[in-house]
Amino acid sequence: MLFDAFAELNWLAVLVAGLAYFVLGALWYTNVLFGRQYRAAVGVNPDEQGQPDPKLLVTNLVGWLVAALALGLMAVAIGAEGVVDGVVLGLVVGIGMVGAHQVVNASYEGRGTAVLKVNGPYMIIGLVVMGVILAVWR
Repeated sequence: MLFDAFAELNWLAVLVAGLAYFVLGALWYTNVLFGRQYRAAVGVNPDEQGQPDPKLLVTNLVGWLVAALALGLMAVAIGAEGVVDGVVLGLVVGIGMVGAHQVVNASYEGRGTAVLKVNGPYMIIGLVVMGVILAVWR
């Protein structure tokens, strides 16, 4: 049954959703938004912006494309259609799965909440954006 969802996917929507999450991250971690806070939270000089490693950017993009595929399959499986369904899907996955995972990991890693305060909203907003794209663009 889940394999049937592959045939129902809008593959262009999956691509756009993955790219949207990637672009959101590219903006999120700049100094205009939360780059300084993130670098300080992970113990790097906040004023040292530097250039990201291209291999890491490719890994990031591939990761978000895989996430968009998984979220797209979920959207098809539950019959999500429209903005509200996309928002709810993104929130459920963002808070219920990714958020919970991040909180548990942070509690064991002992990094405190500073990284969570930057990464958490990014992940939830990114999943909501992807959910809306995938639920609307069927």
